[in-house]
Amino acid sequence: FCLPENTEEALINDCIISDKIKVTFSVFGAVSIRKIFTGFYLDDFKSNQNVPDLSRFFTVNFKDNIDFALLCQMLGDIPGVLFVQPNRLLQNPEYDNEFYANFTNKSFPLDDPNDLDWAKQWNLKNTTRGIGCPSAWAITTGDSTVRIGVLEDGISSQHYDLDIFGGRSFKLINGSPAAAALDTSLSNTRDHPTQVAGIISAKTNNLRGIAGIAGGNNGTSGCRLISLQIIDWTEEVLAYALYKAPSPTYLDCDIVNMSFAYDCYSEPVRAAISFCNSQGVNIVAAKGQAVAPDSSFYFPADLDYSWVTSVGCFGKDGLFCDNGDSCYTYSHFGWGVDILGPGEFYPSLIKPGNGAQDFNDSDLNWFLGTSGASPHVAASLGLLRSVLGNGLKPIDYESILKLNSRDEYGYSNDGNPQTWNSRYGHGCLEIGSTLEFATNTDNEIVHFSTNGSLGIPLCSIKRGYTFMS
Repeated sequence: FCLPENTEEALINDCIISDKIKVTFSVFGAVSIRKIFTGFYLDDFKSNQNVPDLSRFFTVNFKDNIDFALLCQMLGDIPGVLFVQPNRLLQNPEYDNEFYANFTNKSFPLDDPNDLDWAKQWNLKNTTRGIGCPSAWAITTGDSTVRIGVLEDGISSQHYDLDIFGGRSFKLINGSPAAAALDTSLSNTRDHPTQVAGIISAKTNNLRGIAGIAGGNNGTSGCRLISLQIIDWTEEVLAYALYKAPSPTYLDCDIVNMSFAYDCYSEPVRAAISFCNSQGVNIVAAKGQAVAPDSSFYFPADLDYSWVTSVGCFGKDGLFCDNGDSCYTYSHFGWGVDILGPGEFYPSLIKPGNGAQDFNDSDLNWFLGTSGASPHVAASLGLLRSVLGNGLKPIDYESILKLNSRDEYGYSNDGNPQTWNSRYGHGCLEIGSTLEFATNTDNEIVHFSTNGSLGIPLCSIKRGYTFMS
């Protein structure tokens, strides 16, 4: 079926629809139909078949509640219908700010930046547990040509330790997903995305707050922070926001971080992530966490092995955050997990007035879990792009991170990041050695598996690659 020419939405009776679909829609009281990815047409796909055909995705509106299972059964029997799913309301299982608050952490060594609470940032240190930021900062503190998007409820623009360089709010306007001006009011920003943003690009070496991984140096800008603010959490709006993330007119993101996880698969979100990948955007997503972690599929982290960098977490002991150790949070694991980031109590930023009392500066709180681990990886990709430029493919940057991950701990215990297992992925993030590797022109890029079970070299490599059970 198709809509009338030059329209994005129309009444069912005005559309060209096959008889079988029209009869089915009539039985269930369908009223109207609209495109999810407005502005994308079949000719866009025909002219560049390296991108997914987003012109095939529609939302159908019904006048009453319907028996969705029966609708799926009837539409599924019609040739040409590829998938049917509800436009679900999404709730973030990791937005629990009480869980992140009011913990103390003491006895950390003090070195390097002059940020007031740097001493508590074990996660970034040049140690066997931290990710090696001081070594990385000797090479780059982030470049303003690299733009990192935080896709969540909205970052607090009032925080003294953050600069937001742009963004959009995504919501339903007259029932359709749309982009609007960024809403920076305190009532429409949240603690959780502000914590994520602080890990990525809190201003570094500025005598305030904390050091961000890609936050520049003493007033010099690092990677640019972009806010992709979701106002109406539906799958349709989430997919639309991802679709707009690469657009120079809107956001021009090179990297998008998503610190949330759901147990429901979404075909429109998968298509939008595929589109981002085709436009050169790295997508980073948290694997998710629970008191009883498991190896089930969680989305968007598990949508596709080669399109999304799926992030689990490790603790201050360097080990995977399992429910058998001392971590306060437990990381999901299983197929698709690529790399681990720090996931056990470290400081980050929070909305003004909401901070804990454990710090030398104001408006800070503790952060943890895969929600915190994911922005470590997104920011590290930002530093890597700052060194190598934005001209490589997303899988190239991801592969360099995985190749240089730390793998001397844990279940694999073989010291080789070219092996994989279901808890550690390829190992623990180490950005210092990664940038040293990336700036050595004698090294080659290794592409890892695209199916989660076999190691497949996609370009010339010097070393073999195997999976471990």
